Amino acid sequence: MLMTILIGFAATFEPNPSPPTEISKVCAVGMAALKDLPSINNAPRSETFYNGRTDQYHRDLFEVCPQLAKHLPTGFKLATELVFLRARELTTKTPVSIFDIEVPELNAGSTRATVKMGYYCNGLCGARFRVTYILTQKGWEREGKPEITAVS
Repeated sequence: MLMTILIGFAATFEPNPSPPTEISKVCAVGMAALKDLPSINNAPRSETFYNGRTDQYHRDLFEVCPQLAKHLPTGFKLATELVFLRARELTTKTPVSIFDIEVPELNAGSTRATVKMGYYCNGLCGARFRVTYILTQKGWEREGKPEITAVS
């Protein structure tokens, strides 16, 4: 009888989940930033793409969190080599805007995060933003409006 009780108890016992890793926290902030990506879209009317790769100017979110690629906001597609070539054309009948999100920077307590994001487009246009996220009981939420740090 005692053995039956112990087996039943062991079957219902679930250990506490391990604390989130730094990468999982970064990816959670990244998911919130992806949802906010359309809010920074001040680009001229064009097809919208997401960069998705690290370059000399930024370390892309998808490098650390590749699983987020399947969560691009509606209207955004992942950029291809052809899209990058199209973006270099100064004048075109098929303009493109390429957006990016850098890897979020967490504070020491992992309760606040700063995310740099932006876009560039044909004709040398573009903008960069800094966005702050705070950890709430509902998850990561944007604090205030995106702050413009550069415009061209």
